[in-house]
Amino acid sequence: MPRDHAVLNESPHLADLNERERRFVFAYIELGNASKAAIKAGYSEKTSRQIGARKLSEVNISDAIRIEAQKAAERVQITPEMVLAGLHEEATLKGEDSTQAGRVSAWSTLSKCLGMQTHKIEADVRGNIEATVTQQRVVELIDDRVPDPDA
Repeated sequence: MPRDHAVLNESPHLADLNERERRFVFAYIELGNASKAAIKAGYSEKTSRQIGARKLSEVNISDAIRIEAQKAAERVQITPEMVLAGLHEEATLKGEDSTQAGRVSAWSTLSKCLGMQTHKIEADVRGNIEATVTQQRVVELIDDRVPDPDA
């Protein structure tokens, strides 16, 4: 974890974060799971789901994750194209080094990377929620409740 001032000066996007938030950024990059990253960063296990989701929604933290993940990829010289090519190779691998589970996992990961799967989104909403109902929908709701006099 970056703790000294030299590292923070090189990464100004981390300077605005407290120590636990910086640990969350690096834990999220490592684990890819907000709840687990929150726990690893030192947040309560009991509230880790809510805290992880909230931290990901904070612009300064999501920006730090994006920037640090990009830096990590550059350090190891991995490009998105290389990742996709490796996954495709695993997905189409045949022979004794190949497993059905490995191929299925690679295809699943590829489809997620390419945006072919719908992702589950969780939200903790509190307070008033405003909804807009069109005039047509109001008429439909009334028609469903009021008996037809001609029937």
